[in-house]
Amino acid sequence: MSQELVTSKEALVILIDDDHSDLNLLSLFVEKIGFDYLPLKDPEGAIAALNREYKNRPVVVISDIQMPSLDGFALLRRVKDQFPETPFIFTSGSNDFEVPIQALRLGAYDYLRKPVALSELQIRLERAVERTQDRFQLNRLEHEILSGYSAEGFIGKSHLMIEIFRKINKIAMVDSPVLVNGESGVGKEKVAHAIHDRGPRAEFEFVAVNCASIPETLLEAELFGFMKGSFTGADKDSPGLFEVANHGTLFLDEIGEMPMSLQAKLLRVLQEGEIKPIGAKKSKKLNVRIISATHQNLRKMIDEKKFREDLYFRLNVIPLEIPPLRNRKEDMETLISYFLRKMNTRWGHAKTLDREGKIKLLNHDWPGNIRELENTLERAYVLSDSPILLASDFDFSRRNGESAYAAAGGPLFHLPPGANLPTLEQVESSYIREVLQRTSSKDEASKVLGIGRKTLYRKERDHGLDL
Repeated sequence: MSQELVTSKEALVILIDDDHSDLNLLSLFVEKIGFDYLPLKDPEGAIAALNREYKNRPVVVISDIQMPSLDGFALLRRVKDQFPETPFIFTSGSNDFEVPIQALRLGAYDYLRKPVALSELQIRLERAVERTQDRFQLNRLEHEILSGYSAEGFIGKSHLMIEIFRKINKIAMVDSPVLVNGESGVGKEKVAHAIHDRGPRAEFEFVAVNCASIPETLLEAELFGFMKGSFTGADKDSPGLFEVANHGTLFLDEIGEMPMSLQAKLLRVLQEGEIKPIGAKKSKKLNVRIISATHQNLRKMIDEKKFREDLYFRLNVIPLEIPPLRNRKEDMETLISYFLRKMNTRWGHAKTLDREGKIKLLNHDWPGNIRELENTLERAYVLSDSPILLASDFDFSRRNGESAYAAAGGPLFHLPPGANLPTLEQVESSYIREVLQRTSSKDEASKVLGIGRKTLYRKERDHGLDL
């Protein structure tokens, strides 16, 4: 975090000490560092000041402990009850070693011995302000989410993101097809969901399908449905995803992976507004909004005869380009704070990230974008035994996308000379088992295997691999 941001006048430091000389000295120190401050001799004034300022800007409290009207510990309890995310720093001249221990047990952010050194105060105060700025920024983002300037898990403050949020709000109010372009992990599905949620179709279904994760032989039945008896195993009528999404939105992720034969049928659906399930005699009229997404260059695929140009023009009525995370580094701190808060809420902890850890994350290129950032933070969060995540908790030695089994090296199968070769089913079963054992999550295993999570679950079930 830059020095300019840490010493911003947006933050307020409330100083409380009944000793006039100590209060003046603290005031001079804080003013010299560059913070806006409010000196108080009466602890009750701090509660009133927090009531005024807490929602408007980041606030830090620095307080003496022994005061006649209300001691510091009692004040800390009131502040934690009413303003729980306010960093509270104690200053005290007491030689009792139990005092700082009690202060930290009660929830104090830090403790400083009097006389306070300016250099030490600056370090501790900058850290406290940085923490409360994160809190304030997140609260503001939560307001923006409710106001329509952000989306769950797709947040940022850069000018690039603000422009995307504005486009989302405009696009949501019309029914035109949208093509979302962007690298893997930038949040294309979250963007599609945000468009759906902000539009008049929000009360109906949002249905997402990954065209790369469903085998070509099943994709047509998945999209358009089928009638009983239309093929072996079709023992009843089954609606397709288009029909499930009727009056709502169908999100076609990785549209570039759709087979050419199905592209023609999708084009007809877009032109006619109707589908024909496999084995059906009549078509069905539908009213579905189409949002598609890809990380590929569809124009190049058209030149290579791998994607239909007429379908491209039908899908690309409104193009929306999502920039990679490396091009909007100013969003990094916001995302880090957002994900840490989400994890703290999920698991009931209060873990934070130290300065060196944050610098290491900020300096990484994030080829896997937001998905890689969230997975990296979650892995460090779960594996670390400390309440503070350190730079050493983050390992970027492997290239993005390189699997755990690839990093380990070595062949997956060792067949002695003359041994009978295994069947294809046995090879697949052994391979999936090995990948599952060597990867840390189903998401990573899916990427290694080159299949979707839904397909992985099905294969686990088929092979009896309930790991």
